[in-house]
Formats: sequence, structure tokens, C-alpha cells
Amino acid sequence: MLLDGATYRRTAEKFNVGLATLNRIVKDARKKAPDFDDLRQLNSTLKKLDLTPFDVMSVLPLFAQFKE
Repeated sequence: MLLDGATYRRTAEKFNVGLATLNRIVKDARKKAPDFDDLRQLNSTLKKLDLTPFDVMSVLPLFAQFKE
């Protein structure tokens, strides 16, 4: 949900956890994957374009052909 742009409060309510717990989970995730915020921004941009990550992944082989 956070990757979709939901607020911390809304996400915490949806998963029935406290805000402090959610903050800890996000903090731990950022340590493991520091690009969490970049992924959130990418997901937001893709939604504005009505695309999914799977749409993008499906065209990557085409781009690889152009690089050769």
C-alpha cells in the first residue's frame, strides 16, 4: 500500500498494526532496500501513465535489442 502512495495511517489501519510498528517495518525495509522511496515514486509515475511494472518488464527485451 505504501508503494501505491497510501498514508502511513491508512496502511496501518488496513493491516491492523500501530503506526510505530509500521514505521519500524518501513525503516527495516529501507535498510534492506534503500531504493524503497525510488520504487514508490516509480509506481506512482506508472499509475499516472496507466501502466504496471509488468507492462514495463514485458518491453525490456525490445529495448535490449536496440542496444545491440
